[in-house]
Amino acid sequence: MKRSLWHVLFPRFHLRRDFEIVRHQLAEATFQISSNYSQRLTVEMITSRLFQKRFALMTLFLAFLHLVMELGYTFKAGQHFLGLLPDLVADGLLVWGSVLLIRNPQAAGLICGAWGFTLCLHYRSWAWRFEDYLMGTINETQLGVMYLLAATMLVSIVCFVLTILMNLELVREADKE
Repeated sequence: MKRSLWHVLFPRFHLRRDFEIVRHQLAEATFQISSNYSQRLTVEMITSRLFQKRFALMTLFLAFLHLVMELGYTFKAGQHFLGLLPDLVADGLLVWGSVLLIRNPQAAGLICGAWGFTLCLHYRSWAWRFEDYLMGTINETQLGVMYLLAATMLVSIVCFVLTILMNLELVREADKE
């Protein structure tokens, strides 16, 4: 077998294979750095006091908006107080959780539970309307409410996930101590 001068001088050096190994190691290192950085950036953003206070203020605004819209729907559609009661509980929990989160960052659990309850409430309210839609028995007002509930459900999902992340970081900090 005839060997080139390159292979005689550098018998263990395989340019293509070594290039692939280096490229793969560099890609792994870049991914680890970027994922660690983005993860750390996300955690720092969510646990910052400024973010938590703004999130609590946004939650207060959304709770009052939800209350006004729910009262309007109750008067317009003639909903019974039993249908309004879960919405009042959700709004009360959101307000209480927001006030406590503004005062104390350790109170993220209550606002997390409030958003979880609100998400379940929005989902259930949307689901029975969607069932009526599939059966073809939904009226025009309920169809509009179904679309509105789909949007509120998306907001609830995002807020619930954010509060879960807030609480996970609190748990990690507590485990370190």
